[in-house]
Amino acid sequence: MRIGGPGRIVRGIDCATGRECRDEEGTGRSLEYGIGLPAALFIRTACYGSLISLLRTRARCNATFGKDYMKGLPLLMITPELGVRVLTDALQKRLLQTMSRDLNPFQNALLAHKTTVDNTSEAHMQQKLEELLDLDSDDIRNTLTAEECARLAGGFGATDDSVAHLLMDVLREDLRHDGETNDDGGEEDGHGLQDIVNDGLESAVRSGDYNTSRQLLILYTLVASKGHKES
Repeated sequence: MRIGGPGRIVRGIDCATGRECRDEEGTGRSLEYGIGLPAALFIRTACYGSLISLLRTRARCNATFGKDYMKGLPLLMITPELGVRVLTDALQKRLLQTMSRDLNPFQNALLAHKTTVDNTSEAHMQQKLEELLDLDSDDIRNTLTAEECARLAGGFGATDDSVAHLLMDVLREDLRHDGETNDDGGEEDGHGLQDIVNDGLESAVRSGDYNTSRQLLILYTLVASKGHKES
């Protein structure tokens, strides 16, 4: 959904230009300056395929237009029978929990056949990268456990930076507990990083995503190497 002008109006201010925009003063939306940025994203059905496509489309908008312009972008379901329904923050958190706990992971079906190990289209791969979820945004890291974040990243795709941040936090936790005495009287041998990566790899294999599997292995190698130097 787009309404005229270069940016989105948030509390009377155009988020792209910072200009005050008020309809009552004649400075509101106008198609005179073009179609503008998306005012909202919407789907027609509440199936998981459509809901996850909605999240991936928002991620692509963030990558294309910038997070500042897309911050707070409404996610809607619009049907003739139900009218407009909002995917609230609370519902988005429940959706992420379901994706990481119960849902069989899957790739974007329109891209999967063009991003395989022996058949990769540059345009399709670029879209795949733009659709990666950011674990550092939308309070995801505070909503999901580290294990759930890893399964979400492996099964549905997440950005390099956010996955690296997740792995580094787990590594630091391993180093902090390494050598401590466990309940059985023995020494703790931190292996949380390996467990997290295994969770992500399992989800990546289930979704048939070669690129995400490779991403996890590369980031694991880099993070583990850094942790070895720090220890």
